[in-house]
Amino acid sequence: VLLGCALVDVAPSNWLLICASSLALFLAFTKRRADIVAGVALEHRPALAGYTAGFLEQSMAITCGLTLVTYALYSIDAAGFVAGRELAGLPFVAFALLHYLRLAHKEQTGGSPVEAALRSPMLQACAALWLLASLWSLQVFG
Repeated sequence: VLLGCALVDVAPSNWLLICASSLALFLAFTKRRADIVAGVALEHRPALAGYTAGFLEQSMAITCGLTLVTYALYSIDAAGFVAGRELAGLPFVAFALLHYLRLAHKEQTGGSPVEAALRSPMLQACAALWLLASLWSLQVFG
Protein backbone atom coordinates (compact mmCIF):
# COMPACT_ATOMS: atom_id res chain seq x y z
CA VAL A 1 0.00 0.00 0.00
CA LEU A 2 2.77 2.39 0.92
CA LEU A 3 4.66 1.60 -2.28
CA GLY A 4 1.52 2.10 -4.36
CA CYS A 5 0.88 5.47 -2.73
CA ALA A 6 4.50 6.47 -3.34
CA LEU A 7 4.26 5.44 -7.00
CA VAL A 8 1.24 7.67 -7.60
CA ASP A 9 2.68 10.41 -5.34
CA VAL A 10 -0.22 10.41 -2.88
CA ALA A 11 0.02 10.31 0.90
CA PRO A 12 -1.67 7.20 2.31
CA SER A 13 -4.71 7.97 4.44
CA ASN A 14 -5.09 6.43 7.86
CA TRP A 15 -8.29 4.70 6.71
CA LEU A 16 -6.46 3.10 3.80
CA LEU A 17 -3.71 1.81 6.09
CA ILE A 18 -6.21 0.42 8.61
CA CYS A 19 -8.23 -1.18 5.79
CA ALA A 20 -5.15 -2.85 4.30
CA SER A 21 -4.00 -4.03 7.73
CA SER A 22 -7.39 -5.47 8.66
CA LEU A 23 -7.61 -7.23 5.28
CA ALA A 24 -4.17 -8.75 5.90
CA LEU A 25 -5.32 -9.95 9.33
CA PHE A 26 -8.53 -11.37 7.84
CA LEU A 27 -6.54 -13.36 5.28
CA ALA A 28 -4.03 -14.52 7.91
CA PHE A 29 -6.79 -15.76 10.24
CA THR A 30 -8.45 -17.50 7.29
CA LYS A 31 -5.18 -19.22 6.40
CA ARG A 32 -4.63 -20.37 10.01
CA ARG A 33 -8.19 -21.73 10.16
CA ALA A 34 -7.61 -23.61 6.89
CA ASP A 35 -4.47 -25.13 8.43
CA ILE A 36 -6.39 -26.29 11.52
CA VAL A 37 -9.27 -27.70 9.44
CA ALA A 38 -6.80 -29.51 7.17
CA GLY A 39 -5.11 -31.03 10.24
CA VAL A 40 -1.69 -29.53 9.64
CA ALA A 41 0.68 -31.04 12.19
CA LEU A 42 1.95 -28.83 15.00
CA GLU A 43 5.47 -29.96 14.12
CA HIS A 44 5.02 -28.35 10.71
CA ARG A 45 3.46 -25.15 12.07
CA PRO A 46 3.98 -24.81 15.85
CA ALA A 47 2.10 -21.48 15.99
CA LEU A 48 -1.17 -23.39 15.47
CA ALA A 49 -0.99 -24.55 19.08
CA GLY A 50 -2.04 -21.06 20.14
CA TYR A 51 -5.29 -21.09 18.15
CA THR A 52 -8.66 -22.81 18.18
CA ALA A 53 -11.05 -22.97 15.26
CA GLY A 54 -13.63 -21.03 17.27
CA PHE A 55 -11.22 -18.19 18.02
CA LEU A 56 -10.18 -18.00 14.37
CA GLU A 57 -13.80 -17.94 13.18
CA GLN A 58 -14.58 -15.04 15.52
CA SER A 59 -11.40 -13.25 14.44
CA MET A 60 -12.31 -13.74 10.78
CA ALA A 61 -15.76 -12.22 11.35
CA ILE A 62 -14.36 -9.26 13.28
CA THR A 63 -11.62 -8.46 10.77
CA CYS A 64 -14.00 -8.95 7.83
CA GLY A 65 -16.34 -6.35 9.34
CA LEU A 66 -13.46 -4.03 10.20
CA THR A 67 -12.15 -4.24 6.64
CA LEU A 68 -15.55 -3.36 5.24
CA VAL A 69 -16.12 -0.42 7.58
CA THR A 70 -12.65 1.04 7.07
CA TYR A 71 -12.98 0.66 3.29
CA ALA A 72 -16.23 2.63 3.45
CA LEU A 73 -14.61 5.33 5.61
CA TYR A 74 -11.62 5.48 3.25
CA SER A 75 -13.96 5.87 0.28
CA ILE A 76 -15.89 8.67 1.97
CA ASP A 77 -12.67 10.44 2.98
CA ALA A 78 -10.82 10.03 -0.34
CA ALA A 79 -10.35 13.33 -2.11
CA GLY A 80 -10.21 11.90 -5.63
CA PHE A 81 -13.74 10.53 -5.80
CA VAL A 82 -16.56 12.51 -7.34
CA ALA A 83 -19.15 13.63 -4.78
CA GLY A 84 -22.01 11.16 -4.66
CA ARG A 85 -19.94 8.35 -6.18
CA GLU A 86 -17.65 7.64 -3.24
CA LEU A 87 -19.30 4.38 -2.24
CA ALA A 88 -19.88 2.94 -5.72
CA GLY A 89 -17.36 0.15 -5.14
CA LEU A 90 -18.56 -0.74 -1.64
CA PRO A 91 -21.19 -3.34 -2.63
CA PHE A 92 -18.58 -5.29 -4.60
CA VAL A 93 -16.08 -5.19 -1.73
CA ALA A 94 -18.78 -6.31 0.71
CA PHE A 95 -19.92 -9.16 -1.53
CA ALA A 96 -16.34 -10.31 -2.19
CA LEU A 97 -15.44 -10.34 1.51
CA LEU A 98 -18.61 -12.20 2.47
CA HIS A 99 -18.25 -14.62 -0.43
CA TYR A 100 -14.67 -15.39 0.61
CA LEU A 101 -15.83 -15.88 4.20
CA ARG A 102 -18.58 -18.22 2.96
CA LEU A 103 -16.07 -20.20 0.90
CA ALA A 104 -13.82 -20.53 3.94
CA HIS A 105 -16.69 -22.03 5.95
CA LYS A 106 -18.62 -23.98 3.33
CA GLU A 107 -15.75 -25.38 1.29
CA GLN A 108 -13.12 -25.28 4.05
CA THR A 109 -10.90 -23.17 1.81
CA GLY A 110 -8.87 -20.10 2.69
CA GLY A 111 -5.36 -21.51 2.59
CA SER A 112 -4.53 -19.49 -0.51
CA PRO A 113 -6.40 -16.29 -1.39
CA VAL A 114 -4.86 -16.36 -4.87
CA GLU A 115 -6.15 -19.87 -5.57
CA ALA A 116 -9.60 -18.89 -4.27
CA ALA A 117 -9.66 -15.86 -6.57
CA LEU A 118 -8.57 -17.92 -9.56
CA ARG A 119 -11.18 -20.64 -8.88
CA SER A 120 -14.12 -18.35 -8.06
CA PRO A 121 -15.93 -16.63 -10.92
CA MET A 122 -17.82 -14.61 -8.29
CA LEU A 123 -14.62 -13.15 -6.84
CA GLN A 124 -13.37 -12.40 -10.35
CA ALA A 125 -16.66 -10.66 -11.23
CA CYS A 126 -16.51 -8.65 -8.00
CA ALA A 127 -12.97 -7.54 -8.80
CA ALA A 128 -13.92 -6.46 -12.33
CA LEU A 129 -17.06 -4.65 -11.19
CA TRP A 130 -15.17 -2.98 -8.32
CA LEU A 131 -12.58 -1.74 -10.80
CA LEU A 132 -15.28 -0.31 -13.07
CA ALA A 133 -17.08 1.30 -10.13
CA SER A 134 -13.84 2.80 -8.84
CA LEU A 135 -12.95 4.21 -12.24
CA TRP A 136 -16.45 5.68 -12.48
CA SER A 137 -16.02 7.14 -8.97
CA LEU A 138 -12.80 8.78 -10.13
CA GLN A 139 -14.65 10.10 -13.21
CA VAL A 140 -12.28 8.32 -15.58
CA PHE A 141 -15.40 7.83 -17.71
CA GLY A 142 -19.03 8.89 -17.36
